[in-house]
Amino acid sequence: MARVPLIAEVDAIVDEEVKMRGQPRFLVPLLRIFDKLNYRSVDAAVCVTPGIRNELIRRGADPDTTVVIHNAAQVDIMYPMEQGWARQQLGLNEEGYIVGFSGTMAPWQGLDLLVRAAKEVLNSSARPVRFVLVGEGQCRPKLQEMVTQMGLSESFLFLPPMPHEQVAIFNNACDVLVCPRYDPRTLRYGMSPLKFWDAVSVGLPVLIPEGGQLEDVLKHLGLPGVFQPGNKKYLSEAILEVLLQT
Repeated sequence: MARVPLIAEVDAIVDEEVKMRGQPRFLVPLLRIFDKLNYRSVDAAVCVTPGIRNELIRRGADPDTTVVIHNAAQVDIMYPMEQGWARQQLGLNEEGYIVGFSGTMAPWQGLDLLVRAAKEVLNSSARPVRFVLVGEGQCRPKLQEMVTQMGLSESFLFLPPMPHEQVAIFNNACDVLVCPRYDPRTLRYGMSPLKFWDAVSVGLPVLIPEGGQLEDVLKHLGLPGVFQPGNKKYLSEAILEVLLQT
């Protein structure tokens, strides 16, 4: 196109994402064909994880022009603030710990695991713990029902989606943020969710499953936060470990 270099950003393997989201399956072969054409025709491809880069190369992308650059936060918005002030702004209790999540409440987020791990956290913590989940999605009603059935209603708070500026305040109000994914399809090529980068940008510990290809970032920052995916015992222990250090 007028000899302008075309650089594509790739944050998912699209045909597999479509299958995971339960969208029409007839799209899958078409998308696979289009993607192969795209990978061969662009001047460069920027992938958000090493796993995605490897898959693109396997599908025909040029290794010399297919690179990895992780997602990033808007650091002019996502920066450290005083926790007490942040909690006041959102009307949250200033006492005790807050375990947070913000994003789409979809099946692949693994929030049911967080609910199952919550009871052990509440039973073992020396201080009160509140789980605050921000966002909407198809799983929200089911999660709320699950919380009620487990007798955890007093310890969970569901908030509607917030503008990005308010998410920055929310992150600062928390003691730890959780990305509890455990579906192998979401970890196959690594994960680089914006919520992870938003959290570390405000200095907030964030818990991620093993295999997310972000372990090296936490190691570099000297932060704990890796747990065995799908295991509520390991997740609850990881939460408690982090809370003791905040």
